[in-house]
Amino acid sequence: MATRRKGGSGDRDTYTKIEDPTENKKLLGPEQSYLFGNLLQIDDKSHLSWTKWSEELGAVYEISLGPMGKAIVLSGADEIAAAYGPGSENDIKFSDRWRPPILEKIGYAGSITWEDWLEGAKQRKHLLHEVFKSMDMEGLFKNEVDAVCEVLSNKELVDVCELLNQANNNILLSITLNRGDRYEYTDDEFKTLSEVILANNDRSLIGSPVNLMHCLWHTPFYNSTRRDLEKLKTTIQPYIDSHRADFDRENIRDLIDGYLGGIGETSFDVQEVIINISSLFPSACSLRATMQYIILFVISDDDVQKKIQEEIDRVLNDATEEYDEVLADKIPYINAVIKESLRLASPVGQLLPHCPIKDTKFEGYEFKKDTPIFTNLWGPNHDPENWPDPYVFKPDRWLDTDDLPTFVPLGSGLRQCGGYPVAFKALRILTFTVFKRFHLKSVEGEKLPTLEDSFMLAGTTHPNHFNVTATHRVS
Repeated sequence: MATRRKGGSGDRDTYTKIEDPTENKKLLGPEQSYLFGNLLQIDDKSHLSWTKWSEELGAVYEISLGPMGKAIVLSGADEIAAAYGPGSENDIKFSDRWRPPILEKIGYAGSITWEDWLEGAKQRKHLLHEVFKSMDMEGLFKNEVDAVCEVLSNKELVDVCELLNQANNNILLSITLNRGDRYEYTDDEFKTLSEVILANNDRSLIGSPVNLMHCLWHTPFYNSTRRDLEKLKTTIQPYIDSHRADFDRENIRDLIDGYLGGIGETSFDVQEVIINISSLFPSACSLRATMQYIILFVISDDDVQKKIQEEIDRVLNDATEEYDEVLADKIPYINAVIKESLRLASPVGQLLPHCPIKDTKFEGYEFKKDTPIFTNLWGPNHDPENWPDPYVFKPDRWLDTDDLPTFVPLGSGLRQCGGYPVAFKALRILTFTVFKRFHLKSVEGEKLPTLEDSFMLAGTTHPNHFNVTATHRVS
């Protein structure tokens, strides 16, 4: 039995029960306004709206995006697994990407994030993996973590969020356009690149007014957006020209080189790399947010920090500073801390919208081709039926892995985040190295941020800024 909201202005929470038919089940949804549908009812943290409605409407329901039409929300662990299970029939059926109209103005060609799977995203994801293989990713991460540790060592108080923002940007710039090298955080070029690229991602796409009235794009309301886009192109172009001048097909140094060289018989328009670079930054917000949350959760619980350090000391009997990927299977508690941080914080509260490549049937419902599908990860990751004490940080729950619920922190299947494996490696190196070298504490008298006062940036949930003091551990 399902429920549907009835009557009223859209702020009321009264529902009436409706029986689901046994065949061709009807998608239910919350009450909507005539002009804007459910748009004005969606919280700034939209995953919270999806979770609230799923409690009344079930794991699969529909909403209205007003003039943009209907959309479907998946908000159950089993349904998400069925939709995007690797190698499943549904995974390819739901592999296209719904793009809000503003992307037609901003551009998306070359973007792994926004292109349809078979029309470019598949090839570009493969290209990204080839670039990763050609680079010393572990060395890159170690160098960046060393720089993070240097700041922790030399400053009495450290704004963790600001520091890890810089580290994350540096990693991305190394991978995309800086030939694997890193910038100093004080470098003017680094500051300019970070500012220009992030300026093109610090906006709501789905909530943009131009999606409802396309003509607004040419009004003063979007002057700054158009200027930022043009500045992005003019800023990145010299890096493309420089790479072209000393390009070596046998030595792929970063993503620009990857675009110049192509993959096998496949070639790309190198100008598309500008949008690809820009689109990778919001995708990678999940990495920096998870790094921030790991530090936040660990310093909030002395027992957790103690267990991490005991595990590190046990693994590294010779007290070496070196982290090696061969240790990955020997640090189960650190791996558990990372997974629990991804679950509890759920930096990616919802996946970017998928859509069906054709009319299809799923879980008894009819899904029409090109209908947006919003996938809520927050709800399943905080479902008390699957996760006892879902709002409590409990890394130990991951040490018994025989009967854990479905968990897809950054998506699953064909459109899983292309950087997820290397991101997890980066998180291991950061956690291992920082807590080997330091004991971190919050600042006396300063209140640590909570999940409730987190904020959204580029579709990712971030903690508010907080400071730490770092004390060198005695080896």
